[in-house]
Amino acid sequence: MTGRAGDSEFERDAPDTPENAAPSGFAGMAADDPGRPAYPKVRVVTVSECASHAVADAAMGAVAGKGAGEQSLALELYRRLEDDRLLVADRNFFNWADWCTAADTGARLLWRVKADLTLPVLACCPMGPIHRCW
Repeated sequence: MTGRAGDSEFERDAPDTPENAAPSGFAGMAADDPGRPAYPKVRVVTVSECASHAVADAAMGAVAGKGAGEQSLALELYRRLEDDRLLVADRNFFNWADWCTAADTGARLLWRVKADLTLPVLACCPMGPIHRCW
């Protein structure tokens, strides 16, 4: 493999313009709310090189509302993975549909899962249980 990638999620302030405020919002508050933050927020999810932390790809979106979560933005990135990549993802990102979407690109996947996730034993072999289906 010629590349490795991890994932990262963060929020950034955007210039306070109507064009930025409309899609991004103010962290769950209305634009006319006196207690709103000074700037609209933009959620950014990246695929970054593990060694250099250089951003290889990014998806940006709103911080509030339907489809604004980091998993929704990560789904955009999975479709754009290259087949020479190893994607290392945190346990918050694991679900079967997203795994399949990322795997369909040919990229190699290494995803953490929650400690209480029980994986079924598919078959037994002389070396022990098999927890994979490919």
